[in-house]
Amino acid sequence: MPTDREYLKYQQAGALATTGASDAKAEVGKAHSRVRTFAIGSAANAATNTSETPLGTVAFKARLKSCKLTNNTNVAANASNYAVVSIYKRASDGSAQTLLGSWNTHASAQGALTERVPASLSLVSNADVVIAAGSLLSYGVGKVGTGQAIDQFAPLDFELEEV
Repeated sequence: MPTDREYLKYQQAGALATTGASDAKAEVGKAHSRVRTFAIGSAANAATNTSETPLGTVAFKARLKSCKLTNNTNVAANASNYAVVSIYKRASDGSAQTLLGSWNTHASAQGALTERVPASLSLVSNADVVIAAGSLLSYGVGKVGTGQAIDQFAPLDFELEEV
């Protein structure tokens, strides 16, 4: 069943469509989107695995539209020594970890991170994943071989559309 916010968005999209907007639904979605930025902690900088680490909570029911990682230095793609940055959601009680997306620096995956260029994480196949109000967002960094360093305080930008 749609939420009150979704009814409002349907009405706004319908009104906007009558003006000749080419993609009214997308434009209304953007108007209801917010970006939350969290910084990766210092532990991810080591060439060892970083266990799941809390970032913060989402105050409103939302749909994850995108997540971008911006590293302050170049990270080369490598088939033997690489890192996988994963983002998760958990219920407000800390249970039910769900993978939302990831970036893999393996040569046959997403590959290199370019200095100061936002990299869009690959979201899970269900890109319309809904995050309940009060849910916890978290991240983890897995390293293979000697790993790759992800900068301390590298920002993760979550674009969340309120639903």
